[in-house]
Amino acid sequence: MNDTTTIGIFAGVVISFLGIAKVMLNQATKDREADRKERKELSLAISLMAKNSNKVAEATVRSADEAKQRNGHLAELVMQSNENTRVLAEKATKDIIAAVGMQHIDVQKVEHQTVTESKQG
Repeated sequence: MNDTTTIGIFAGVVISFLGIAKVMLNQATKDREADRKERKELSLAISLMAKNSNKVAEATVRSADEAKQRNGHLAELVMQSNENTRVLAEKATKDIIAAVGMQHIDVQKVEHQTVTESKQG
């Protein structure tokens, strides 16, 4: 084999390698974008669950108070169980949100936003 053929084969191998690398990088980028979208949707779902859990908790407490008048001690057990569930749900929500980590948002349009300080003890 002469030098020109060797250089041509070497260049072909390098170009093929770069082509495969480009395809792999493009697929990795698509996978990352899909994961990011999934994390955003999960974060939104968790946020909505957290907002709605307060309404459910209030209704449960009201219901438990009425049941306590009818059933006495059983209502106390139900209330304690509900409180334990609420605490567990809040902890799970915080853990999941922490696990999601930082989000990158390219474009965001907000017409109205209210921010309140969380009082954690």
